[in-house]
Amino acid sequence: MKLALEALPSRELLERTQALVRCGRAVEAEMLRHLGEVDARRLYLEEACSSMFVYCVRVLHFSEAAAYKRIRAARAARRHPELLLALRRGELHVTALSLLAAQLTGENCGEWIRAARHQTAEEIKRLLADRQPKPDLANCVRRLPAQGRSGSVSAEALVAEAATVARASAPAAAKASECAEVSGRKTDSAGGKPGWAPDRAVRAPGGVASRGASHSRTSPLGSERYRVCFTADGELHAQLVELRALMRHQIPDGDLGIILARAVALLLDQVRKRKFGAVSRPKPEAPANHAASRHIPAAIRRAVVRRDAGSCSYVSAGGVRCASAVFLEFHHLDPWAHTGTHSVDGIALRCRAHNQYDARRVFGEEHMARFRKRPGAESGIPAAQDNRAPEV
Repeated sequence: MKLALEALPSRELLERTQALVRCGRAVEAEMLRHLGEVDARRLYLEEACSSMFVYCVRVLHFSEAAAYKRIRAARAARRHPELLLALRRGELHVTALSLLAAQLTGENCGEWIRAARHQTAEEIKRLLADRQPKPDLANCVRRLPAQGRSGSVSAEALVAEAATVARASAPAAAKASECAEVSGRKTDSAGGKPGWAPDRAVRAPGGVASRGASHSRTSPLGSERYRVCFTADGELHAQLVELRALMRHQIPDGDLGIILARAVALLLDQVRKRKFGAVSRPKPEAPANHAASRHIPAAIRRAVVRRDAGSCSYVSAGGVRCASAVFLEFHHLDPWAHTGTHSVDGIALRCRAHNQYDARRVFGEEHMARFRKRPGAESGIPAAQDNRAPEV
């Protein structure tokens, strides 16, 4: 008699999940093989579809994105059958096949499979960009039209777009084409006012977006250079204009990438100092194991961050380390609520998810749930941010 899914032991549940994923990869590979044959024979025409894409969307009911990726992957796999073997083994995923399709030849297919093995889509995009670098993007700030509730166009929503500070010299042609001032007005193309060259206006989905909106994105250009896009409000735009003007003596061309790089570096130093106690000249304070308040001494925080290399130190039963660098917290191996002490050996760096995971193991799911039920929980703030939860 089969056990209910909820009654399965954790280890058995994980093993079954991995087995299903392996089966899914085999099915996916076989499906791509069939899609490639249908495409080659143009059987979609018999199904009253004008293209393979239409067939996948209307008959097979794939989403547009899934249809696009699978068609590209199926065509690549038909030319290079070794891709299907890599897919079955879990070395490549369908998105990888789609991204690599245009680069593959009979001579380099094996090399690309080895290079992209177990890589995420973003890592493969960086790999492709590094092998075929794109030119630098010109700095650009554009007014972003957006429909408000009344139907009027907002003048405060802006898009700022810049490459990172690691950039090569921009082509002279790009410099000659500069014709966009910060205000959004065109400049004299013969070389009158210095301005930010217009690349193209990037419109955030949904219209007006303020600072903190989820429309920020980056894409690799190769050679450790990135295209960075974000939406700014009127206040941030005014600050950028003022900062650019004040720094003209140091940065005559007003390169926004360099300005933002310096600003981010300053903010990063402040955040590291506040969170990790990272200072250039630390006080001669030796880490000690003694009763203290909830505040972890800066010397202990510095030592823990240095030892754990600034990432989550949680290690699974199989020996795999989390190594996440997002939402980092200090985790007491023996809960502070039990000991009330701080020490380098007794504290580890953990991401919030693994810190809360241990909290639930120690204090129980029901006890921890009380700290997640609070006013404002519906506002989108993760429940784990609650400072009242017992410290682990």
